[in-house]
Amino acid sequence: MRATYTLPFIALETGASEKSYEFSVASTTEVSVSLTGMDRDIDCNVNGRRCTNRGGTADDSWSGTLHAGTHTVTVYPYGGGSGSWTLGVGGTPVSPPAPAPPPPPSDPGPPDSRPSDHASRSRTYALRLSATFDVSVRLTGMTADFDCRIGQSDCTNQSGTADDSWSGTLDAGEHKIVVYPRTGVSGSYTLTVSVETPSTGGSEGTRTQVTTLVDVSRTGVFSSQNHSFALSRSADVEVALTGLTIDFDCRVGSSRCTNRWGTQDDSWSGNLAAGSHNVVVYPYDPGPGDYSLTVTATTTLGVVTTPTGVGPGDMVCDQEGEVVDEDSCIQIPEGGVITVTGEDPGEDPGPPPGAGPGEGDPGPGDGGDGGDGGGGGGGPPAPTPSGGSLAAATSDINCEGWNIDDGDGFDADRLNEDGTTRKHRALDIQVSSPDASFFALADGTITSYASSPTCGHQIAVRLASGGRHVYCHMDQEDRLPAGTTVRVGDRIGSYGPSGVTFGPHLHLKVTDSNDQPIDPVEAAGGESVMMDAGFSFNSSDSEHCAEE
Repeated sequence: MRATYTLPFIALETGASEKSYEFSVASTTEVSVSLTGMDRDIDCNVNGRRCTNRGGTADDSWSGTLHAGTHTVTVYPYGGGSGSWTLGVGGTPVSPPAPAPPPPPSDPGPPDSRPSDHASRSRTYALRLSATFDVSVRLTGMTADFDCRIGQSDCTNQSGTADDSWSGTLDAGEHKIVVYPRTGVSGSYTLTVSVETPSTGGSEGTRTQVTTLVDVSRTGVFSSQNHSFALSRSADVEVALTGLTIDFDCRVGSSRCTNRWGTQDDSWSGNLAAGSHNVVVYPYDPGPGDYSLTVTATTTLGVVTTPTGVGPGDMVCDQEGEVVDEDSCIQIPEGGVITVTGEDPGEDPGPPPGAGPGEGDPGPGDGGDGGDGGGGGGGPPAPTPSGGSLAAATSDINCEGWNIDDGDGFDADRLNEDGTTRKHRALDIQVSSPDASFFALADGTITSYASSPTCGHQIAVRLASGGRHVYCHMDQEDRLPAGTTVRVGDRIGSYGPSGVTFGPHLHLKVTDSNDQPIDPVEAAGGESVMMDAGFSFNSSDSEHCAEE
């Protein structure tokens, strides 16, 4: 039985391959993770969210707010094999333990199987500008801790549900705004994007812009912390390290801050070129301790061409992976302000009743894909470490009567309400029982545990090769959590009537290295391999195990 640690703890490993450490917190806690003493390239993640992942044997770290419960730190040598490392995990509670829950009512009634409309994964919005504009981004109304970034620049990143913001000048073209949950907990938010015509004050049409790049506070820190930011053009940068409860120092790249002793404020200023930069904050005294870090950039812009105002080319669009959903684009109105809400958009709502591939037969439907907060990857399913195949490891599929019809395959035509057709970019697999089990079709790690109106309750499995499988229409209470490592053939949960579905089935999406959907049948090795594993094709009489 795996031990559950309490904070703080330190673990030294030598000759270890991938290893997971479970720890529990009694209340909402600011947690800091450090990975040091590595003899090869070793990385880590916390509940499936990656650490700083600097290449080679440089120290890795992670910090964030975790809610009461059990969490997992996974440490793994990059590329497999074994190695040595020291893992330190500490934390400082930011809220008292939650009171004991009241006793359940005598008749709790049926479980709530309605799909959640809350966002529990990152979402990307493409901001398209026809000219140079002053842009302000605000993240408000959060029910969980969400953060945002524009391009490579983080928003102010205030902890908890305090409002986040960013402002700066963006050139004509397409820019990415990413909103992501800091703790992986479902919630909702409002994103407001304001676009204004830049003023051309200053000599000869130049203007000065001050942008806040980093504005964070950390508590309970006992290891070095890395804070990254990016500049689109050269700028005069100022760094302020304040609120020290122990002696912290900092450096920008290889340049040290003023390094005044004790808990006095530290600072740094200088001109930095366009590109990515790091501020490292490290404790000189034994921790844990607290600090606040602010990084601002002052940029002198050249001659600014003043646009006449927002126009047809200025809009905000949803983006899945690297693909912009053209149907989702909303033009920025005359006032220059657009607001969107943080609900999971799903991917494909499926055919309405009576509009499926047959005459009046909707088929099982198509749930859509709520996404993967960890991003995408690529490649077909990987074999088990022992060389076992899909067929050898998943014979239990036969017991559940998994069947694939022609109309439910990858790239099958689906009818829209307006009479047009679209392509089904996943695979629908019918199951014989309303509580049929779902099995992992490849080795990997569960990286998201989300819900969306169309896909319903779901999990996403990141493959060892970097790709991902997304399993939709799952039972909310019967699905493995994020951070779980699975092997091909492992039971990962069961069917649940969640999302848009017209009968018990699994909506399976497989993506390639560019996070683009690929045919799951081809990725698994073809129909013959899947039939050997227990799937049936084009049959309503698929063989399944007799009830015991």
